[in-house]
Amino acid sequence: MYDLARKLCTWLLRLSLGGTCVLMTLLGIYESIVVRTISDEFVQEASTPDELIDNLLQGTTRLLNPRYDIYHHYQDENRTLWLPSVLGQLLFPSRDCGGYSEVFRYLAYYQGIETRLVQMLCPPKNLNACHIIVEVKVNDVWYPVDPLYGMRFRGANNAWLTFDEIRASWETVKSQAPDDYLPIYIYAEKRHVNWGKNALTRLMRTILLLGLEPAVVDTIPLRSFYYSFLNLLAGLALMLLISFELLLLIGGILSKRLQARRKK
Repeated sequence: MYDLARKLCTWLLRLSLGGTCVLMTLLGIYESIVVRTISDEFVQEASTPDELIDNLLQGTTRLLNPRYDIYHHYQDENRTLWLPSVLGQLLFPSRDCGGYSEVFRYLAYYQGIETRLVQMLCPPKNLNACHIIVEVKVNDVWYPVDPLYGMRFRGANNAWLTFDEIRASWETVKSQAPDDYLPIYIYAEKRHVNWGKNALTRLMRTILLLGLEPAVVDTIPLRSFYYSFLNLLAGLALMLLISFELLLLIGGILSKRLQARRKK
């Protein structure tokens, strides 16, 4: 009996792990195809980096806002937990800054644009993140864009502004923000990764620093890794459930056949 139980558990684990790998691979391929197609469509008429990024920003809000208006009454975090984060946002947008930023970054990736997530810190003490935006790299300079609002701040002659330039000229440029832009989003301070969130993240940073420069470690998109890890766990749980049901089904069929043979 013990050997049978051990074999069943072994097969359950093998089926689940194998199924998870297949599921995550297929979903990843599908997500890549979908996002690449959408990204290429958004930038068909763009001829400069400026137009390219503007088209992707406008495309992100045009893509997600109408779907949020339809599905926001049916939000369920468990519904898309097992999906890759960008694919989940495309299906059921949650209208949060992090989700919009992830979608924009993925769209930009397929156009060869280097990006990084930025956590805007809020006054009065600038200790807590209040908003997530994205920085895009153009001519070796990082410029912030806000995918949730589909905008970026500009200076004289319509020039791009860096995070520090926006902060220094906030009283001048804040009129460019939409009416629903929260007043605490004043570009006071920023960080790229909240490594101090808990003991585990602090330990992760310490380990990474053994092989990487601090400047590299502090720009790693921790949010992306976190949600990828959740996707993996959810996918594994789904495959465990399917494998268990499959084994129960097979066991039931075999049991009925054995009973039929005994009756004969």
